[in-house]
Amino acid sequence: MELDQTEPTTPNSDDFYLNLLIELYSLLVKRSDGEFYAVILERLMSKYNQRSISLEMLIDALKEKEGKIGVVVGVVTDDDFIVHDVPAMKVTALWFTETARAGGECLTFDQFVSRDPTGKNMVWEVIKLIIIY
Repeated sequence: MELDQTEPTTPNSDDFYLNLLIELYSLLVKRSDGEFYAVILERLMSKYNQRSISLEMLIDALKEKEGKIGVVVGVVTDDDFIVHDVPAMKVTALWFTETARAGGECLTFDQFVSRDPTGKNMVWEVIKLIIIY
């Protein structure tokens, strides 16, 4: 007999910022018809989907996508020994390490929402752990 898998309805975290983001994105999912916010909300709800991603993977994913915003539901870490030239790029993530923060525009999820609150003009694709806007 198989058990039914259900979507998480409440976060399993005591992080105040994360809980506020979940409330914000829950409201956006209800008010907009785009599925982009639903994907972000789903990833915010589970710790499994909040993985870290290296700066090298992020640079490779955003290499041919000038002017797009990379959205990482997790941590962006640096690669001291591999990456020497970091191109200017826009990235939204939950957390950044200090050296990964240098050289580009780092957005929080609420700043990302304030750029396009309705989600009507979003074009996105999912590449591994990165969502590109």
